[in-house]
Formats: sequence, C-alpha cells, structure tokens
Amino acid sequence: MIADLTVSTMFALTPAREQGAGEVASYVSRMVEENRDNLLRAEWTGTTAAFNALARIVAEKSMPNWDGYDADPVDHLSYRKAIEFIKAMPLGLSLPGIGAEPDGQITLEWYRSPHQLLSVSVDPKGELHYAALLGPETVYGTVPFFGDIPGNVLTLINRATS
Repeated sequence: MIADLTVSTMFALTPAREQGAGEVASYVSRMVEENRDNLLRAEWTGTTAAFNALARIVAEKSMPNWDGYDADPVDHLSYRKAIEFIKAMPLGLSLPGIGAEPDGQITLEWYRSPHQLLSVSVDPKGELHYAALLGPETVYGTVPFFGDIPGNVLTLINRATS
C-alpha cells in the first residue's frame, strides 16, 4: 500500500504536500519529494535547462546598473521564489523563458505569438504579478505564491501555450 501510494503520488501532476501525521506519513512525504527532485533533475523534463537559465540570468544581472539604466541587481529572494515556482510546476507543463526586470524581480514568460503570451513576475515577498495577452483578451493581476502555483496562473500558462 505504501509503495503504491508513493509511486502514484510521485507521478502526480502537482507536488505532494504532507497531509498525514506520524512517522509513516513523514517518510512517504520525504520520499515523494526526493523522487520528485530526482525527476526534476532528469534531462527529459527540461527543468535542468530552466534552472541553468535562471542561474545564468542571476549571474549576468547581479550587479547594480546591469542594463545601463540604473537597474537593480536580481533580488536573492525573488531568485529563491522563482526556483520554488519552477519546482512546483506540474511535470509536462511548458517551461518558461526566464528574464530579469530592472526592479530586481525574476520574470517567467510563456510566448507563443505576439498575441498569445504570458508574463509572470516573481517578487521577493512571494507574490506573482501576471499579465497575459490571449488573442483579443488581456488578463492581469497579482496572487500570492505559497509553494503551489495558483490555479488561475496554471490555466493562463495552458492558454498561452496551446
């Protein structure tokens, strides 16, 4: 039973969160997270490339004035939250392009065409500021990020990439 639960939970579309109590639940939760981390590092998931791109952006944009127009360096907390966001993405979901903003926030972008795109800015406080252009529709807002990607942001990612 525990092996079945671990395998089925490991391949779930969203990361497992500890819901039970006791030693068995803690063990299962720990094993699920370890196995999910191993999957995230696997080349076929593409997340390694996303983490490498994120690290490259941070290295390139770590100094003040990196853009020649007084941009702030990438904020370390924004960087950590972006890592959490990428780790929380369901396996198989399109991975974003990654950039930095002049205010030090990390930007995650899904682009299909000039009329079908989504930009999510990850701020150091853990808020996600998003703006999407989906054909004639414009959608924007701010939602908190507590480790799970909000459903409306997942829906926007799917809409922007399909």
